[in-house]
Amino acid sequence: MKASHMGLAILALLVMPPRASAGDLWSLVELNRHDSSYQDANLEKALRIRQITSLLAAAAPTGQVPDTVESLVREASMVLEYHGDHVLLRSGPHEADGLYAFRLGGQTSSLVLQAPHGWYDLDTGRLVAALFEGGTGAVACFNTAHRYLGQERRATGADVAHRPGSAFQAATIGLADGLADPMVVQVHGFSDQEYSYSAVISGGLAFQPARWVESSVRLLNPLLGAHGPVVTSTMVPGLAATTNVQARVLAGHARFLHLELAPEARKSLVENPDQLRELGTILQDLAERRK
Repeated sequence: MKASHMGLAILALLVMPPRASAGDLWSLVELNRHDSSYQDANLEKALRIRQITSLLAAAAPTGQVPDTVESLVREASMVLEYHGDHVLLRSGPHEADGLYAFRLGGQTSSLVLQAPHGWYDLDTGRLVAALFEGGTGAVACFNTAHRYLGQERRATGADVAHRPGSAFQAATIGLADGLADPMVVQVHGFSDQEYSYSAVISGGLAFQPARWVESSVRLLNPLLGAHGPVVTSTMVPGLAATTNVQARVLAGHARFLHLELAPEARKSLVENPDQLRELGTILQDLAERRK
């Protein structure tokens, strides 16, 4: 290689942004974390994000992205990236509007996985990424700013599960528009000092039949029982997700499950591929049930 060409190659490596290896979704989320720049979406951006996510959700099973999406993404100051069998919609540089992965082609799932506190609820973001990469779900959604902006606790912050003006909320509405009979599963975590359960499941205020929650408890107990019983939020009202803004906006439009996991249950799922696959199978089964 000529010296001039080598110099250009080195320069290109220096100026190119770091990228995760193909298939490492959680690393991509980590690269897009910006705790210092969180803002709710203004009305124009929220409408664009709703349009984009609706179009992508509806078209992704065909394996094609509509031509109109690219211009809408630019107008929303976001970025669209293709990664093999999925396409990513992510925040623009130094913004924290979230990251959304859409599976392309070959699937008819209406299951949406969400990690709104991917770092604060330890391992929940990693768990959702691993589920999606393992073939579970049509869409995976991640916050890209720490719930308390990197602080231990703050009165205000970037808690997208409680900010109706967030880009995350706009994307959730768009997904409900674009998917047929969607089911949204939000993964959260509680500390082992709080409760002796392995999981607490709630439908929030989504006003859906109680049988969805009851079926979840029955199916998850054999998988997670080694870490304590799986219970509904009637046992733990503090984890009932009654203030969760995604549950509220989806009322009457989508099924919603708020899945709170104990630390040992999260750790075991992340570290054990067989358990992770079984969880994915259970969630897909729940999403496909119509009665």
